[in-house]
Amino acid sequence: MTRALRPLLLAAMLAGGSAAALLGPASAPAAAQSLFAPVATVDGAVITNFELQQRARLVVLFRTPGDPRELALQALIDERLQTAAARDMGIEVTEAEVREGVEEFAGRVNMDSPALLSALAGDGIERQTLEDFVRAGLAWRKVVRARFGPKAQLREEEVRREARALPPGGGIRVGLAEIILPANTPENRARAEALAAQITQIDSLGAFASAARQYSVVPSRDNGGRIEATDLGDLPPNIAELLLPLRPGQVTPPVPIPNGIALFQLRTREETARQTPPATEVEYALLALPGAGGADTRQRAAAISARADTCDDLYGVARGLPAEALRRETRRIDAIPADVAITLSRLDEGETATVVSADGRGATLVMLCGRDYRAGRDVDLRAFGEQLGNSRAAGYADTYLAKLRSNARIVTE
Repeated sequence: MTRALRPLLLAAMLAGGSAAALLGPASAPAAAQSLFAPVATVDGAVITNFELQQRARLVVLFRTPGDPRELALQALIDERLQTAAARDMGIEVTEAEVREGVEEFAGRVNMDSPALLSALAGDGIERQTLEDFVRAGLAWRKVVRARFGPKAQLREEEVRREARALPPGGGIRVGLAEIILPANTPENRARAEALAAQITQIDSLGAFASAARQYSVVPSRDNGGRIEATDLGDLPPNIAELLLPLRPGQVTPPVPIPNGIALFQLRTREETARQTPPATEVEYALLALPGAGGADTRQRAAAISARADTCDDLYGVARGLPAEALRRETRRIDAIPADVAITLSRLDEGETATVVSADGRGATLVMLCGRDYRAGRDVDLRAFGEQLGNSRAAGYADTYLAKLRSNARIVTE
């Protein structure tokens, strides 16, 4: 519940417009109906036109891609099912818990609950709308915990077994998509953080690809953010850990990079026969390129790649350039800037790729000189177990909700 609520006010404030203005004509047909006329029933539980209008305003503030009314209706239907499941299990949410939930969200946007409710009221959103949303989320969390909590949690020996089962060289190959948001000024960082909080809610490949084309500032945006598949063990450890518990379609939390924020969607996951340990150190070369990733930059990078087969060859390419134009470094994989590390993970020795800075002000040719495969680092069993448990519980919850929906009698007007 709180993960979904987080982007609400930040998005609204950064959008510079009200939900009513953004809804525009979409709300006009509903206005002609009686406010409290039913628009749907879920096993006899009524969803009114007023509730639908209110929730659609929240959807607009969420900046969720899609038709606000349709998204709002589906969310309200799910919440009727979730609330009924809680009632059938004797689960209740107290008013104190709802107040605490509202206050918790308000704190996340540096407000208290009266200020939060006042801000929502300015967009025509009633206090009851937010409280109902919070109440349904709290009830469903209790349902999931009661039904699947023990089943989702792994015993210590299970966590150890899962960790041991990870092939030592990665053994897992992942297909990814990326979105890089500029965060080179305080204003851009605020916008990027608000937008990133929304992108993390995406769970479909198409929606992420659409967001990449619209918001990402690196060349992969032209391909819907898709980047080449890579071995999990070659990724920076912090990113590999974020990807490990994800199901295809899910998105990592935001990852800070120089002058930007990165998000990665897991598209595919497959096991491989590779059994080498993860690289602990990587040697690589960086050659500054003129331009900022345009056609001229790409042509120059292609010409350099054709001339250089090894990192040593780059010294000849850089002859006559300032000394700082070419850098050759050997670093632990977790000490390499995330944008460069992600690029290196897709390269074999002697291969090159171009990295465009998140602020769009420069481009760099990256060449992999070599990887040092030594004993891999220890897995944080507590964090690993928590990630596995959360992922397992989310899967159980999604399956259970789908079952409730298939068994329900849902009638839309």
